[in-house]
Amino acid sequence: MSNNNAATDNVYEKLEKYNLNYLCARLGKKENKEDFINNQTGEYGQFSEKIENKEFLENQLITLNRDIREIFDIQNDIAKLKQQLADVKTEHKYFYTYEGEKLVNMPKIRNITRLASDNIMKLKVEYEELGRKSLWLRIKSQFIYGIGNKEFYKRSQEEILKYYTKIFFIAKEIEISNEIREKEARLRSLETNRLELLTSNSIKLLNEYLRQRYEGKTRRKVFTLKDLHSNSGEINREYPIIFSTTYSIKNSLHENHKYDYIIMDESSQVDLITGVLALSVAKNAVIVGDLKQLPNVITTENKNRIEEISKKYNIGSNYDYLKHSFLESVKETLKDAPNTLLREHYRCHPKIVQFCNKKFYDDQLIIMTEDHDEDDVLKAYVTSEGNHARGHINQRQIDVIEKEIIPELAKKVDSKHIGIISPYRKQRDKIQQTVDSNLKIDTVHKFQGREEEAIIITTVDNEITEFVDDPKMLNVAVTRAKRYLRLVVSNHENNQNTNIGDLIRYIKYNNFEVAESKTKSIYDLLYKQNRLKRLEYLKNKKRISDFDSENLTYNMIEEILKENNYDNLDIAVHIPLINILASMEFLNEEEVNFATNTWTHVDFVIFNKMDKKLVLAIEVDGYYFHREGTKQQERDKIKDRILSKYDIPLIRFSTTGSGEKEILETKIKEIFGR
Repeated sequence: MSNNNAATDNVYEKLEKYNLNYLCARLGKKENKEDFINNQTGEYGQFSEKIENKEFLENQLITLNRDIREIFDIQNDIAKLKQQLADVKTEHKYFYTYEGEKLVNMPKIRNITRLASDNIMKLKVEYEELGRKSLWLRIKSQFIYGIGNKEFYKRSQEEILKYYTKIFFIAKEIEISNEIREKEARLRSLETNRLELLTSNSIKLLNEYLRQRYEGKTRRKVFTLKDLHSNSGEINREYPIIFSTTYSIKNSLHENHKYDYIIMDESSQVDLITGVLALSVAKNAVIVGDLKQLPNVITTENKNRIEEISKKYNIGSNYDYLKHSFLESVKETLKDAPNTLLREHYRCHPKIVQFCNKKFYDDQLIIMTEDHDEDDVLKAYVTSEGNHARGHINQRQIDVIEKEIIPELAKKVDSKHIGIISPYRKQRDKIQQTVDSNLKIDTVHKFQGREEEAIIITTVDNEITEFVDDPKMLNVAVTRAKRYLRLVVSNHENNQNTNIGDLIRYIKYNNFEVAESKTKSIYDLLYKQNRLKRLEYLKNKKRISDFDSENLTYNMIEEILKENNYDNLDIAVHIPLINILASMEFLNEEEVNFATNTWTHVDFVIFNKMDKKLVLAIEVDGYYFHREGTKQQERDKIKDRILSKYDIPLIRFSTTGSGEKEILETKIKEIFGR
């Protein structure tokens, strides 16, 4: 069951495909009941022939199930590897743009196809930590791993480190590509048609069971409307699958009739009252939904009444009608109930859903669709400056949709497969009066559960409001698009620090359309690996205790980001200062020498995962080394001056200070305006 009929229609069509619709009764509202009663034929239809090899099919199902599980696991692995490869290639492109293009004299490499990227990263980390060229490092690099010759190691440390980075990317791409090929070969050997065979055999066995169940019955009883209430048990035995919305399920048969199972789809859209009504007629329940999607809509009138009732009866927070959908309330109340995450995503182009995967699902989704390196999957259109929105209508955005976006998309897909999504009904109505009537035009809430080849999102607001920027609304809107996504936003400086601002950054980054800025992008894949390898390297060193303050600071930062739901932010550790400066043009000679020193780094940087742009730099100052009058303090002043010239926000924490958590939380909220 669902809160709407679309989901039940889809299931009914699948049952009809296998000639199993005679098991179903579509009840619920009055019209459905009357249709069911009036359309009874008094016949069962044609049953399948008796299966002679039933035991063989049952045994075969056991083998098929085992193989299918392996096939699914391999398919998931391949999908994850392909996404990882795409991420590495993107990072490699950015590295090439900023650094790699200058690296023309590659060192001789004995065999790049057998060179492990992990080994390259270990070399790079070790070289960074040592701060000098050691004989042992050169022996490992040149003779064990086959990188470079004597002449190569006469180059500067900075240049050698850049070449290590370039080699890392090349080796990583080769490794992932090889692993994909190996798994694809294994997949071919498993005969991927086994899923069809499993389905076919399962249907045969089900039909055999049904043939035996109904065997000997030549005529089927024809029920009346009165029987729905007075003879519910017999109706349910004849029609074991009942379709209904959650709102009407209790009235489909007698109110005291209990179903063995209810399966509730799209439960994030179900309100608490109708959800509980559905549970009241069930012996068992399977609740299906997505907490990241939109809940049911509550009118202002009902909201006021609900607030009064909740206050009067002191209703617990887990049953808060205003805050929780039925799914959220179930999760909050039944914390120990078994649950399964449906991770495989089959709808959207990888470039589209990967935004939601990173932003809302913590990279848990496995994207099963294919990326063919299309360069026009995502586009953002920013209207000219001005307050074009009047109330909940933005005519300028409508003009852009009509004159620029629709003509472009119409060359790729039929107009009947283009959808336009608005957060407001007034904008929807105005668009409906303007554009081709074949287009699907609706609000975000109405579009939930639907999909189109191409989706256009109009944000309407001049300055993005909390309502339009709701993460669930954005998640739903973005994931309606299968192949193409277009976003229309107004030009307002405050729109940058929003969820929609993150989507724009993601679009620019993944289409290689990065605007010039004073700071470089941070290569998160490389630097995350750098952080992990660095910790692994330091773990076996006696001087690890010197970095305890940094370990504590890192955990504090991570905790703050999690507690405040800054899911678009991440942390990188020990980033060389030179790597976050776009150029040397703003620095004097002293500052250039300081910035290019291989020992000069920033302890922590918080950056935006969507475009890798630096948000905040953090330094941890141990009292002994950073106290007044020391050389280190003079270096700190130079670093502070450089960061200031590049408009990089900085916080310094002294190990003798206090209130670090409050200071950092306040600073991040100040930067993001919340």
